[in-house]
Amino acid sequence: MSASTSPLASPLANAALIGVPEFKPFLLQLGHGDFADFFRISERSSEISKHHPFYPYKPGGTKHSHLLSALGVTCIDDLRRKCELRYDGRKAACPLFWTLGANQVGRAAIIGWRDVIVPALQGDTPPVLWPFDGCLSDLLKPRTVVIVETYPAECYRWFLESGVK
Repeated sequence: MSASTSPLASPLANAALIGVPEFKPFLLQLGHGDFADFFRISERSSEISKHHPFYPYKPGGTKHSHLLSALGVTCIDDLRRKCELRYDGRKAACPLFWTLGANQVGRAAIIGWRDVIVPALQGDTPPVLWPFDGCLSDLLKPRTVVIVETYPAECYRWFLESGVK
């Protein structure tokens, strides 16, 4: 899957598991065929699969290890996108498919993908997705909608590091 640094993308381990070479065509499959239940959050660990990865529906006896086992990975970092990994000065973010807790992003990803991005891509004037459709400087054109997911705190660092205040 190209552009693995984007929060919009699926974790590389999951993309490899389900054979997804490109993110945008993958998005358009979600909710259909093998991916009919993709957006439904698993209530039990036995429901988790490569085509149904979001978990858990509610607290109580749920563990990250349930995701690891069901998705065939050995380390929780395998379920993080590059942008979610820990580095000096920042803790690791919650894995995309985990849907509990104050720092979870799974439920927002479901809504963003299912209710915003997929319908927009199917519209008469589809938006472009950075970084999947090219360099940001090339995508920013009049009358073009560019969808970019960012972590505000991450962006603040970029501006502060480059001397812009």
